[in-house]
Amino acid sequence: MARAAAGGGEDVTTKQLVEAAKAAQRRSDFETLEHTARRLVTRCTKSGDARGLGNAYAYLGAACVGQSDAPAARLAFERSRESLAAIHD
Repeated sequence: MARAAAGGGEDVTTKQLVEAAKAAQRRSDFETLEHTARRLVTRCTKSGDARGLGNAYAYLGAACVGQSDAPAARLAFERSRESLAAIHD
């Protein structure tokens, strides 16, 4: 359902993607959470939104934890921390 809300190829706003990620996380739908988080990472990278990028990587890390992929989760959380720290530099 969140994947549909995240809209496969449709023009979806960042806010809609964030809401879809939150919904997927609440349902423990880690596959959809990963898909949505990766779309957010791409969008925030293109737009230069460091705060959004940090949050997107945090969602990606949560998806990796839910899928028992500790190395990928660690990397995603490190990237989240780096992106968010860049805001304060």
